[in-house]
Amino acid sequence: MRVAILQLPAPEVFVPDGAQDEAWAATLERVDDAARDEPDLVVLPEAAYPAWFLPDAAATPPERTDAEVLATLSERARRHHITLAAGVVLGRPDAPENAAVLFAPTGEEIARAGEALPAAWFRRGRGPVAVDLGGVAGALAAGADLLDPRWVEAMAEAGTRVVISTGAPRGWPRDGAVAGDV
Repeated sequence: MRVAILQLPAPEVFVPDGAQDEAWAATLERVDDAARDEPDLVVLPEAAYPAWFLPDAAATPPERTDAEVLATLSERARRHHITLAAGVVLGRPDAPENAAVLFAPTGEEIARAGEALPAAWFRRGRGPVAVDLGGVAGALAAGADLLDPRWVEAMAEAGTRVVISTGAPRGWPRDGAVAGDV
């Protein structure tokens, strides 16, 4: 499996008019550039949309609806015939969730994971989800969920061969979490 893992800049949220559109356009351009090398899987980082630091992203009303963002990512997966995983902040600003979404080469959304023990500015998600990557057992995770050994142990017991995580490394336990919180 050929994999392209993209790193994106995270500009400050309170930037001049037009900078948010520029950040989104740059994200999509990076996907297009990576697709030229014909990877099977392209992975965008945590909060690839809205491409801001997480506390700011959670509290700020979106420029685009969740449906528009997901449709655009779906279209990119279909156009380039790639599996595309993206970290996105959904549900802003009322109930923001740190999520990872996985699209098939057909553009179909095949999995969505929400961070189970997120930072205080996000609502709690259901955690990593199992995915089938062309007959290979996989898992999709958002945020810091892979730092929780319980998820890692469950994935190992399930025979997971590929783990896709959009999360940035952070310390564990998360915000004082204790065993049994998930």
